[in-house]
Amino acid sequence: MSSGRRKFTAGYRAETAHRVIDSGRSIAEVARELAVKEVSLGKWVRDERGRAEATRGTDLEPLSLAERFELQRLRKKVVELGSARAIRSVEHTQLQGAGCASIQAFRC
Repeated sequence: MSSGRRKFTAGYRAETAHRVIDSGRSIAEVARELAVKEVSLGKWVRDERGRAEATRGTDLEPLSLAERFELQRLRKKVVELGSARAIRSVEHTQLQGAGCASIQAFRC
């Protein structure tokens, strides 16, 4: 049986927060419309406004929705590549420990 707790992607949270920020509608109204909890949406709006405030006064602009998705995709790729590299390192160490005489495919 599932816990009933839903998970939302960062992109969905940001997009939903911008429905409140950009439209001037209330958090309660948007939360009812999308069937999400007001407390959750309020936190998403606060986080998104914080991100916008952090870039204010600099020549940096907040990331667009497409840029946030691309950043999320690239972060996942970095984790995957790091895991693959760690596995190769362990395999290489094991091959080194096995001795060169028993393994002709690799040079020691």
